[in-house]
Amino acid sequence: MEKKNDLQSLEAIKFLKKYYKKVDTILNGNIIGEVINYKKYKGYDLVFSFKTKLIFPEYFLKSTKKYNINFHPSLPKYPGSGGGGWSILNNDKFSGTTVHFINKKIDNGKIILVKKFKLKKNINIRNIIEKNNQNQLKTFKYVIKNLFNKDWLKNLLNKNKRFKWKSKAIKIAEINKIRKIDKNISKKKLLKIIRATNYSTFKPYIELHGHKFSLD
Repeated sequence: MEKKNDLQSLEAIKFLKKYYKKVDTILNGNIIGEVINYKKYKGYDLVFSFKTKLIFPEYFLKSTKKYNINFHPSLPKYPGSGGGGWSILNNDKFSGTTVHFINKKIDNGKIILVKKFKLKKNINIRNIIEKNNQNQLKTFKYVIKNLFNKDWLKNLLNKNKRFKWKSKAIKIAEINKIRKIDKNISKKKLLKIIRATNYSTFKPYIELHGHKFSLD
């Protein structure tokens, strides 16, 4: 399960084909909960979710013969949406990728591996996303190369059992609340919110006299 028109996703597919004879892909967009006819895709040996917002039905997950694995673009501290933004808002020193088994809940399955990278002072959300794109792909390749080594997986799970999800999945609505700027906000807080949210369609905005104004 990959993301449409995405360089890292295309590279991940290319890499998979080096290791597996048959590789099917579902390329999806940025729609959370996008509707897919999963009945067409049941019964695989392995399912990898890489840079998607797909939510898998339980019957589909149960049909997989070996593993369902997701590459979550944040640390276990931030399951769900907006992890990069929350890392900035909370003055975190690290972000990263969390590799975990998929279950019926969002970002809830047993953690296989956490690959961190350090955050520079005053980093913005665009920089975090760019760094995590590369981090996800590197981590993906590492997992694919070693996955069928039973001792490797067993040892990795044992080594990383200290990692736990810190909360229920964070909904995108929670980061959307942060985007709305109060007219009395301090300069320091405003600059932090801009760094945390000024990306794509998720931009900070202010409402005045029934009109919404956002950064270009």
